[in-house]
Amino acid sequence: MTSVLNVDTIADKAGTGPVAFTKQEAAKMYFRYNQVTPALETGSLNVSSVSDDAKGRFTASITSNMSDALYAITGFAGEHGGQNEATWMSKYFQQNDYSTSAAPYAVWYYAGDVRDKERCSSVLFGDLA
Repeated sequence: MTSVLNVDTIADKAGTGPVAFTKQEAAKMYFRYNQVTPALETGSLNVSSVSDDAKGRFTASITSNMSDALYAITGFAGEHGGQNEATWMSKYFQQNDYSTSAAPYAVWYYAGDVRDKERCSSVLFGDLA
């Protein structure tokens, strides 16, 4: 037997406000980006735009700032059409690139260079300002 729970608000024990997350962390930003076209695809959260910085490098502008630049990022980059290249995406760290309002990325190819990819996606975890 299946059940459905439909509510507008779940209140705290005192009934004075919504329930807060406890010992959980929700994503504060996520997006999909095509470096080849380049275009930010639909279905993003807390991203106002993405700038194409150079081959294999781009920066996502965060709509609602993070509290500090010590947030965690995970990401993936790949090709449409099934090319089996080993690639990964990470926040790239260079002098003065730490920011509460922007997240710079690099898409690395297994040979050690950077490449533009059609399907880049990322999730950011941390605290909003």
